[in-house]
Amino acid sequence: MNFTVHGEQTLESVLTQQDVEKALVSLAARLPEIERSLRRVEDAIDFGHASLMDQAVREKLDVLMDTSNLNIDTWTSAIKLTEKLPLLLTLIEQMEQLFMFMKDAYEDESTRDIVADRLEGYTKPLVEKATETKSIAEEVRRRAMNDTKPISLFMMMKWLKEPSVQQGLRYIQATIEVMSEKTINKK
Repeated sequence: MNFTVHGEQTLESVLTQQDVEKALVSLAARLPEIERSLRRVEDAIDFGHASLMDQAVREKLDVLMDTSNLNIDTWTSAIKLTEKLPLLLTLIEQMEQLFMFMKDAYEDESTRDIVADRLEGYTKPLVEKATETKSIAEEVRRRAMNDTKPISLFMMMKWLKEPSVQQGLRYIQATIEVMSEKTINKK
């Protein structure tokens, strides 16, 4: 390598390096393509400049900007949204994967059967409890409709001794206390 007095390489020594020579040959081969690209950019800039110099185009652009909701807040929001696009893209891709999984699972009969069995395991006790509650309510309704005996004060006193009535009254008392406390705390 040839070096100058200050220890730097000379132009000749740099140009004779094999990787530099290959890069120059490649660049020279691509010069027509690069020139076309530069002309397209130059044409686009000329078109934009000519459009902005045209009074009619400028007036239409001014009217459009005045009648649109494009203020500084809109531009700030657009920039912030653009900054969040990578995160949004990641979330959308994850949702897409989830939907594809769900679609595949739905289309697979054995997977559908497994999911149905699992769901039945969770819902069966709830359905049984709801059925039991419904039958109790129907029985209570039937008895109340068929019982025509008058209710006396002594009968009510007897009921107050029943454990289920006592428990129900405790629930009512606790409900009233909690609701009272919540109302006082809100004020």
